[in-house]
Amino acid sequence: SRLAESSKLSELSSLSLAAARSRDVAYIMYISASGAGTIEEQDTASLLAKMRADGFSESEIEEARRFVRLTYEAPHRREAWQRLQAALPNARNQKWLSRTIGGLPRDNWVWEQRRLNAGYDPAATFRRVRCPVLIIYGEKDNPTQGIARIEQALREEGNRDYTVRVFPGADHDLDVGQPGDGKMVWAEGFLELLTNWTLQRVTVANNKGR
Repeated sequence: SRLAESSKLSELSSLSLAAARSRDVAYIMYISASGAGTIEEQDTASLLAKMRADGFSESEIEEARRFVRLTYEAPHRREAWQRLQAALPNARNQKWLSRTIGGLPRDNWVWEQRRLNAGYDPAATFRRVRCPVLIIYGEKDNPTQGIARIEQALREEGNRDYTVRVFPGADHDLDVGQPGDGKMVWAEGFLELLTNWTLQRVTVANNKGR
């Protein structure tokens, strides 16, 4: 699941980069995507927060933080890869190792992805985005910091055509539990927001009779 999260994060974060580089992008819907720092910072913060919520001790969390830092340095230099391998035997005895990519072989594609994504800050690319932007998060994603950084980047270059919406009680997938049975459904108003916001910014051809 850690690998899937990393891949999804990179894919979503590329939306702002594509819009920054092309005038052909009409608008961006930035839904539950990253904005609170570099890929490394966000991934590490997410891991440590989940460890803390799962009851790991502060010493375990600090040890995991140091190890994860090695996994970000390892793809760039042989010496850094060797330091990661030297730390691996001790890490194999830790319950948190499976939450990292530290045990993957050197030829796994994830290492190249990590090298290419190094230092990328999705929020910073919004400084070059000129098209309309819809920013959506679920409240449980704790998006305050990310939203603030994205808004600052947009305002720095004069883009005022953006909309921010945080759905109360919604998770990363914009799901909320229904009263009574607790079944997860999309947050109320989510689909309507997507539709109405889009229709305000695009022209829909009338193909009636064709």
